Amino acid sequence: MRRELSVGDRIGNRYRIDEQVGRGGFTVVWKATDGRTGDTVAVKHPNYGAGKSEDAVEKYFGRELEALRTIERNGSHPNIMSLRETVVERGVQYMIVEFVAGEELERHGGIDDPDLVTDIGTQLCGIFSVLHDLEIVYRDLKPDNAMLTPDDDVVLIDFNTARTIPKCGNCGQKVDFDSSTDQYCPNPQCNTRLDRQTQIRAGPAGRSKYKPPEVKNADGIQGPWSDVYSIGKLLYFLATGLVTAHPMDDPRGRIDCPDYLADIVVRATALEPINRYRNAGVMRYCLEQRDADAHKDLPEAVLTNVETGEKYTVAPGDTIGRENASGPFPTIGFEDDDQIISRVHAKFDFDGDQWVIVDKSTNGTVIDASDPSASRLPDWDGILQRESWDGQPGEAPPQYATLDDLTVIGVPRPDRGVRLQFSRQ
Repeated sequence: MRRELSVGDRIGNRYRIDEQVGRGGFTVVWKATDGRTGDTVAVKHPNYGAGKSEDAVEKYFGRELEALRTIERNGSHPNIMSLRETVVERGVQYMIVEFVAGEELERHGGIDDPDLVTDIGTQLCGIFSVLHDLEIVYRDLKPDNAMLTPDDDVVLIDFNTARTIPKCGNCGQKVDFDSSTDQYCPNPQCNTRLDRQTQIRAGPAGRSKYKPPEVKNADGIQGPWSDVYSIGKLLYFLATGLVTAHPMDDPRGRIDCPDYLADIVVRATALEPINRYRNAGVMRYCLEQRDADAHKDLPEAVLTNVETGEKYTVAPGDTIGRENASGPFPTIGFEDDDQIISRVHAKFDFDGDQWVIVDKSTNGTVIDASDPSASRLPDWDGILQRESWDGQPGEAPPQYATLDDLTVIGVPRPDRGVRLQFSRQ
């Protein structure tokens, strides 16, 4: 039996435990004082007394730590709880994180100021745009996972379910894609191809009414659109004080809600992902413009598969990558049995009046303005390739290039993978 912390204990001979401020299904949170600096910090450790197996508790604790480390390696974010360090004592791992002063959003249901609700939504969309850039799908946004500070700043504080548990949608067999590249169910009696048949469960938290419908659907695929749904549900709660299951009703029937906010909530929480905002950046733009249809003013471009002629429409924030079963999922996926295309290979953005492609892969993206009809493109203009950074392959700051009409994108190379010709609409 592991000993519980008590007020007055010290962690790492540095952090004095002052009081317990939270206890969830997987972690316990304490307010503490840094004995060297005098700063107030939070100390988090696995909740071994939650009635769950030790392996399960440590797995979810590890997922949160992994997500926070990824965020810190990529520059941190003012609206995300920051990780200071980790300490191991008596076989228990502790996270020392930023102490966020304020109240959980759960205490703010029924805000009568639509401008504040809109501002909270705008901040959340900004946070999730950053997470999605880092290939993190949060999956568990709910009012007790974010704080509102006295200055009305939103801070995300919980990352236990920021990773996925892939399972075969046909037989339920768990699939460990962290150690295997097999694209078929490991159950020899099933052997189902796992392109679009994986369901992702989140354990007991999966019953949350803030989770999108595709989480519980064997054919559902999670991606940025899933977090968009949860942001919409959270805004509904903040505006009405109510928590509803699907189907959603129009918040105008509950409160005196501005049309733009009601329309944004309804669109974000659409049952089918294709009817939602396609990413958090697009939703943020609509909140900033106070117009549910403002995204229609955003530019769109067309990608044409040079080999097949198939066309795809892309908007700012959209991604391309390999069809896969375990996530993260790109906006546009390509079959790739050789697995040379990264799961999220590159992202498209719009800067001023110029389209930009941002490489997010482990093996690079080629940019070429040559004749797309050529069988090979040997004289490419350049390759976007991230190098190792801080000992972590593929986590260097992303490289990017501007795109002009007829630019050909080799994913990852013109002669291996997919060739896409870019054109403005």
